[in-house]
Parts: sequence; C-alpha cells; structure tokens
Amino acid sequence: MQMGDNLKESMIWFKQAEKDLKASKNSLKLGDYEWVCFQAQQAAGKSLKSILFDDALSACRKITYRNQPLPRTPESLDNIE
Repeated sequence: MQMGDNLKESMIWFKQAEKDLKASKNSLKLGDYEWVCFQAQQAAGKSLKSILFDDALSACRKITYRNQPLPRTPESLDNIE
C-alpha cells in the first residue's frame, strides 16, 4: 500500500464511521438503545481505524470533539506499528 492508498483507505473508514454515527442517532430517536450502543461503538472503532491508516495525523485533523478539532496525537502514538 502506498501513501496515497493509505489516505484513500483512511477516508473510506472515516466516511463509514460517519454513517454509523448517523445511524446511531436515528436509533436513539426510535428508542432502540441496544442498537445505539452497537452503532456508536462501530463508529468509534472505524474512526480509530481511519486514523491508523493515515499515520494518526491527517485523519485526526478531520475528527472533532464538540466542534473543536482534536490536537495532534502524542508522540507515543506516532510510533505505533
């Protein structure tokens, strides 16, 4: 896999995470709490996978928490293999 491939793969995982989060919000409106938990967990896992595919930096800038961009990852995460 080349560098450009990593970015593409990262974006695929991130877009799917966004869809899972949207599904989770819809399930919450319906009161399907078990599905809310499952879909939110899936969204979180796919978001993390997107970060790992893009060397934990560029995808991290796309993720926000309470409408604030996340800071750069700690140095200890930069060396994950």
